[in-house]
Amino acid sequence: MKKILLGMLFLVFLTSCGGNSSEKTVAKFIDNLKAGKTTEAGKYTTDANFVKNFEQNYISQSQEQLYKTLLKNINYKITNSEKQSEDTSIVTVEVENIDTRKLFLQFFKNISSNTFSKDATKKSTEEILKETLESKDLPKAKNTTKFMVKKSSDEEKVAVTGENLEVLLGKLNTTFSNLNTILPKDENNNENSENN
Repeated sequence: MKKILLGMLFLVFLTSCGGNSSEKTVAKFIDNLKAGKTTEAGKYTTDANFVKNFEQNYISQSQEQLYKTLLKNINYKITNSEKQSEDTSIVTVEVENIDTRKLFLQFFKNISSNTFSKDATKKSTEEILKETLESKDLPKAKNTTKFMVKKSSDEEKVAVTGENLEVLLGKLNTTFSNLNTILPKDENNNENSENN
C-alpha cells in the first residue's frame, strides 16, 4: 500500500513539474522582454529571427521612450496551462499594461492645452509626450493572451505570435491603426453631425 501511495505521489509530482515548465518558459520570455533583454528573450522563442524582427530602430527619443515605458510597465499573471499534445502546451496569461488608447487621448489633450494656453512658455511635442509617459497615474488595461509552448528535444520554446506581442505592448499597434477613432463616441458623433 505504501508503494502505491508513494508511486501516486511521485506521479503527481512529475505531472505538476511538467506543467510548470511551460509556464516557466513563458515567464522567462516575458521577464527578459520586460527588462529590455531582447536577445535573452529570443532564446525562449521558436523564431530564429525574433531578435532581428523585434529590435527597434528608434527614429526619435520619443519613440524609444514610448517602447521602453511599455516594456517596463508589463505586469502579468499566468492563469492557466494545459497540454494540447505530448509536445505542445497552451499557457494563458493575463497582462496588465498601459492602456495606449487612453494614453494617446491624454497626450492629445495635453497638446491641445499647451497650444491654447496663455502661458508664454510653450512645450515641444516631445516634452509633452515625455510628461504624459512619466505621469504617475497612467491608465492601465488588462488583456488576456495565449502562448503556445512547443517542446523539441529537451527544451521548450514559445511560438510567439503578433497577438501575444500586441497584448504585451498594451495594444499599441491597434491604437495606431485606429487613431481616427480615439475620441470618445459622443465627441466623434458630434463631429460627424457637424460635417454632414
